[in-house]
Amino acid sequence: MKYLISAAAAASALLLAACGDENSSSASNDDKTAYTVSKSGSYTIDKEEQLLIITPDDAVEACVWDDSIFSWKSLSPDENIDTIQFELSGDTLVLYPAIDHKVGDTYVGDNKGKIEGSWTYTGCYYDRTEEETTCGDTYKTISLSISKGKFKKEAEYLFDKYLEDVEAGYTNSQYMSALYATLADKADQPASAEKTHLRSPDITWILESNKGTAKDNKKLIKDLDIKIIETSKTSQTFSIGEKTYTFKVNKGQLVFEKNGLLSADLSVEVSSGSTTCTNSYTQKLASKDLCGTKPEKNDGVRTGMLRDTDRSHWSDIYDFYVVSNNAQFIECLESIAAN
Repeated sequence: MKYLISAAAAASALLLAACGDENSSSASNDDKTAYTVSKSGSYTIDKEEQLLIITPDDAVEACVWDDSIFSWKSLSPDENIDTIQFELSGDTLVLYPAIDHKVGDTYVGDNKGKIEGSWTYTGCYYDRTEEETTCGDTYKTISLSISKGKFKKEAEYLFDKYLEDVEAGYTNSQYMSALYATLADKADQPASAEKTHLRSPDITWILESNKGTAKDNKKLIKDLDIKIIETSKTSQTFSIGEKTYTFKVNKGQLVFEKNGLLSADLSVEVSSGSTTCTNSYTQKLASKDLCGTKPEKNDGVRTGMLRDTDRSHWSDIYDFYVVSNNAQFIECLESIAAN
């Protein structure tokens, strides 16, 4: 998730993934703050491989992982080419990021079956592995112009609206579904509880819009025979079997940075009896000072890859410096549930 709104991610809701010029401003849109980010460059199209190859207009500075070493580098446009896979069908265009070609944003345009022209983001993404389309991204609008060798992407992010929706229901998030399942799996529960097959909770899931998860959570609560004792936007007390747990959000700080990225400082806790398990997560934009810093737990997010034509290998670009104690937190959860 590390882009925080995946994305949710993907991911990736409040993120502009193409390279190029950065220009950010704020405006008023229905009394909500809107942030505008634009990027541009030149492009070529490989029709046989279905690739949109974008060369940004300007050089950028970035944190690069190469030969097991982090270094802060200035990347010329030719060193920072973005290769995007596309699928084109009539008036619909799906763009898949270079790192993961499985999930792509969906655009529509009246371009008579050609990729060159104007495109508008639909708020939907297509998962080619599951062969399904999911819609509901109401936090950004994106327009693309692909014409005469020039590429331009303009996005407007309704960050305040996103925060409002997230803060309205931490306890309705996917994080809670995974938390219930993890605790129930380690407790003395009936066999039906083992059929949930949910992943262990990831703290960044509290940042996803919770509109579609409340109904699923209610079903899981019923299936696992969980008793909700008390609940609010930021905390919940519930029981599973003979044990009572309290979940609480201690910190949920998000900052919208220039270029559409987010920094975050998150902390939640789950307690039972005299034991409290704390889950923390920090995400900072990579900087010259942070690039090369090696914390105990570094889950830096790879956002792009550089091809070194001289040595015929790839180097990784990192946008974030991330520190998380998620693994230790899961161990703590399993311990309090089992004892």
